[in-house]
Amino acid sequence: MKLRFASGKVWRYVIASISKIIDEGVFIIGEDGVRLRAMDPSKIALVDFHLPRESFTEFEVTGVENISVNMSDLAKILKRAVKDDELVLESSGAKGLTVSFVGHGIRSFTLPSLELAPEELPELKLDFPVMIRAPPSVFKEIVRELEPVGEVIEFKTVSPENTLIARSYSDIVDAQIVLSVQDGSLYELSAREDSVSSYSIDYLIDIAGVSSVAEDFVFEYGSGLPCRLQFTLPYGGKIVFYVAPRVE
Repeated sequence: MKLRFASGKVWRYVIASISKIIDEGVFIIGEDGVRLRAMDPSKIALVDFHLPRESFTEFEVTGVENISVNMSDLAKILKRAVKDDELVLESSGAKGLTVSFVGHGIRSFTLPSLELAPEELPELKLDFPVMIRAPPSVFKEIVRELEPVGEVIEFKTVSPENTLIARSYSDIVDAQIVLSVQDGSLYELSAREDSVSSYSIDYLIDIAGVSSVAEDFVFEYGSGLPCRLQFTLPYGGKIVFYVAPRVE
């Protein structure tokens, strides 16, 4: 197996976020591209990462290959990616996965493969009453502004007002951010009903790093439902996170 991707930086930020949610993962590499689906040990968050075959400038694979790695170790290697680095991934048989950066020279690192099977996870089919589309940077700013305040972020949408209120609080501080299509902070907001739900800020912090390389962001949620955070990546990729609601 040999894959070549135009930007090592994209993988750097994506895998950094994934590695904070799962310890080990299995990349399934086949004719339709590369996919990783996994749930964190506490069953609070699920990640679904997909890069279609067309995302790669070189894609050589026979049949289907499963590449299992320690995500923290992979993130440490990908942290070395700099601007304009191409990324090359090669399976090395029993030796594991070789990660190479092609830019100013070729820098290569080999990770041992693990004996893991892909998780059997059902496709989630949830009917979200609220859909919000915004610049990825807006989500990152919400999390960064509210992180010092409390342990959760509460999202509230009042349908006639077409606004999203993000709130965090503690015994000392209560902070909120109000966003709308009218003020330009959101691209779209669709709400069938009033909704309010809270999610652990720790998970949202881990996920927010993807915003640095994402091209678009869609946030869906509803009262008492998990939230769905979808990031559109360069070259046709996509990563989706589901986070269970925090019940006080």
